[in-house]
Amino acid sequence: MSKVLVAYFSASGVTAKLAKRLAEAYSVIFTAFPIWWYVAPTIVNTFLEQYDLSGKMIIPLAT
Repeated sequence: MSKVLVAYFSASGVTAKLAKRLAEAYSVIFTAFPIWWYVAPTIVNTFLEQYDLSGKMIIPLAT
């Protein structure tokens, strides 16, 4: 069993619903990163290319 921590703030309940769904997922990789000039930083792409992520769900979180 994998462990997932989902920390969130929800004012209206929408984020809470999403957080609960995320917490139920396993075999999931969350990638969080800032957007620079409308694209992800190169290091994020390098990370994703370096590993065999077959069968994994990738969820990007961009800020």
